[in-house]
Amino acid sequence: MDAHDETVRLVAARVKQFAALKQPFCIYHGSTNSTRGSQRRPDNTVDTSLLNEVLRVDTQMKTALVEPNVPMDALVAATIAHGLVPLVVMEFPGITAGGGFSGTSGESSSF
Repeated sequence: MDAHDETVRLVAARVKQFAALKQPFCIYHGSTNSTRGSQRRPDNTVDTSLLNEVLRVDTQMKTALVEPNVPMDALVAATIAHGLVPLVVMEFPGITAGGGFSGTSGESSSF
């Protein structure tokens, strides 16, 4: 959790910089399926790409604590190792937990 805490601290500090300047910024999470051009530059971006780990699988509570950039295939592999599988699995293995959450996972097995 030390690496996680340090990465979150750095991301929060970067967001705080932009907020203090009232400057809009881009969030870069490591990849994209977008076909639109990107406005991302080092001086206008918060990089969250390192937040890509499964932190804990709790078999008693049947929950997993994951960072937002954990892809579905990694989450399924981590939970299967404990005899569990997520109730909702997005259609593509590379869709992240954070992306599925923010995108509402319309193509998922949730229906």
